[in-house]
Amino acid sequence: MDLEKFLELMSESGFFYPSFEIYRGGKAEVGGFYDYGPLGVELKRNIIEKWRRVFIYPYQDFIVEVETR
Repeated sequence: MDLEKFLELMSESGFFYPSFEIYRGGKAEVGGFYDYGPLGVELKRNIIEKWRRVFIYPYQDFIVEVETR
């Protein structure tokens, strides 16, 4: 499966959407940007929680998690 087919499959499944499709803009305006769909948000949350269970929770006495934006 090539990248284009993969991105099309993920978009059709609701994991993420190219930003220009949601906001009806042109590809040149926001090319390369994606918005998470409902399934994408849940997948991201599950990956982050799994990472925390492996790398953070066992070492809570030594590690402090800091989130920045």
